Amino acid sequence: PSVTLNRVDVGGATMGTQTTYFAYGYSGQNRPLVEGINTTEGTSAAGFYLDYGSFEEVFIGAAANSAEMPNSGVLTQFVSKSGGNTPSLSVYYDMEDESLQSRNLAADQTTPTPGATIRPDGNGLASYKNANIGVGFPLLRDRIWAFGAFLDQRNSVAAPPSGSFLDGTPFNTKLRNYTGKLTYQLNQNNKFVSYLQWGAKTQPNRTDSSNKLGAPIHITAESTTLQDSPSWVYKGEWNGTVTQNMFAEFRAGQFGYNFGLDSNTGATRYESVTTNQVLGGGRDWELRRRRNQYTGALSYFKDNFLGGSHNVKVG
Repeated sequence: PSVTLNRVDVGGATMGTQTTYFAYGYSGQNRPLVEGINTTEGTSAAGFYLDYGSFEEVFIGAAANSAEMPNSGVLTQFVSKSGGNTPSLSVYYDMEDESLQSRNLAADQTTPTPGATIRPDGNGLASYKNANIGVGFPLLRDRIWAFGAFLDQRNSVAAPPSGSFLDGTPFNTKLRNYTGKLTYQLNQNNKFVSYLQWGAKTQPNRTDSSNKLGAPIHITAESTTLQDSPSWVYKGEWNGTVTQNMFAEFRAGQFGYNFGLDSNTGATRYESVTTNQVLGGGRDWELRRRRNQYTGALSYFKDNFLGGSHNVKVG
């Protein structure tokens, strides 16, 4: 409740295209944590696409968050599944096609550009497929456990979220994620956790303009760019019971990606700042982001003291 997306996603139609979100009318300053690692890109959203099937717990706090949340935006926390003494297997698959959609546009609202083959239902969803598998098992009973997961998610729609193709080329997106988590219970008081989730996003025809056109109109999909970008989050963590009433934790890790765009042709590029039309080759460009981080905290619990129970935490 209260959390709103800036783009409506119907049946996965905008899967693989980042969207921002806000709560109580306040946008920005969001903080998505994956296994305690901050994956924010800028201030408004996560910087990569998560394998939601690999998570055991998901928390969303829109307001009144704890002191660990330094901002007034939305706090999200994702905790991965872990292996155990009993082997486990989870398999999930879903799909959609055109037969599951309704159409409410009149014929005079869907007249295509002469010579183009645009679908008559605008940005219809041609297909959506999602496969997810997770496996947990013990490496050493009562001591070392492992968990792994894989996600393959694909969709094809008639038009991109921003801009357009006039030759009827569909807008395709593919997401893949690989997850691994290793838990080592050294003894009753000390536990170590290592975690990695690596993902890749592929969009063969991403709309793009060097002049920052509001909605670039690509005469053909040849003038679009290829995005094939890896992203990741990893950590190492120690949890320790110092005394019966004191608990310590420390983690270090990184969130990062290599966001690259490659031209689909070497032809000379033309962009019209009046009509927003684009022809020719795209740009070759890459942004590398690294967010290295570490966090530590010490918690002390005291029951039946000064009329109540208390939890003091510093970090």
